[in-house]
Amino acid sequence: MTVTRADEAATRATQLGATRLDAPFDVMQQGRMAIIRDPTGAVLQLWEPTAHNGVKIRNEPNSLCWSELTTKDPKAAEAF
Repeated sequence: MTVTRADEAATRATQLGATRLDAPFDVMQQGRMAIIRDPTGAVLQLWEPTAHNGVKIRNEPNSLCWSELTTKDPKAAEAF
């Protein structure tokens, strides 16, 4: 998930009930990342881009075409 500032997003996520699995860290010169678990148990990475902005090609052959959140509590996940 792309965020403006990984450190601030990770802090805010924990305030909203997430568990921080890995504190924000630099990924070479590509960006900054934090790993969290949302209140429903879904694990996701918060990505602050620098040199690497993330997915640029979607829904084309051989590219990212599907993202999914699997949860037993979609209302809580949506509120988070």
